[in-house]
Amino acid sequence: MPYLDDYRQYITEEYERRLSKNSSYSMRAFARDLQISAPSLNMILSGKTGLSPKVASQISQKICAENEREYFVKLVSAAHSRSRSARLAAKKWIEKLKFEHQGRELNAHEFSLISDWYYIALIHLLEIKKEKISILQISNQLGISKETVQLAIEKLTGLGLVRQRADGQYVVTAKLRKYNSMDKSADLKKYYSQMLAKADESLELGQASRTFSVSVISVSKDNFEYVKSEIDAFRKKMSSYLAENSQSPDSVYALSLQFFPVIKELP
Repeated sequence: MPYLDDYRQYITEEYERRLSKNSSYSMRAFARDLQISAPSLNMILSGKTGLSPKVASQISQKICAENEREYFVKLVSAAHSRSRSARLAAKKWIEKLKFEHQGRELNAHEFSLISDWYYIALIHLLEIKKEKISILQISNQLGISKETVQLAIEKLTGLGLVRQRADGQYVVTAKLRKYNSMDKSADLKKYYSQMLAKADESLELGQASRTFSVSVISVSKDNFEYVKSEIDAFRKKMSSYLAENSQSPDSVYALSLQFFPVIKELP
């Protein structure tokens, strides 16, 4: 989902999308479909008037995907709420959402510096800790030495992913994304191997804390790309759901999915 800065852009882009499908589709027809008057729509798009929360919600139902609607309404609130505190709260919500979803893409060299499993886990641990957390506490939580934690924080700080505030608390300054795009990278293979080892360790946990499921299936290799795309879509959907529905996260989990051959190539 593209996070636009002005709710009017969503309205304009939706009109252009409909116009591209029907060259005779007019702005008057668009206003009718949005259940507002054509003059009102013109004034909204020209910036001469704003939207009420009720009308914003009504329009969002007609032009936005389900996961875009709240963002659209918050854009309207940030621009037009009568209450200053409501405008500030909406702006803060928007900034938080953008931070969580836009993230930072690492290049191959940057990822090589933090390709051990605990770097990504450390970033998420710092995200869920609202109070100051010590090197010793991090060491205990991740099961690694204090020296390793200190070095990890130094590397993450050097990459601009973490910073230390004046009160000593470590905070995450950028989300990570697309570090799994280097599929043939030796560093990424190392990371995957380490995560599989963590999965193996978790088998000792009770089933209330982890879940495993395996299906061995006879398949045509022609279906590989389809399966790959479906797994990727599921991973993104589940990650998005957990991010949006974990208001007070209190743990760090790994969602690991594999699809691979268990026999050698047939002659």
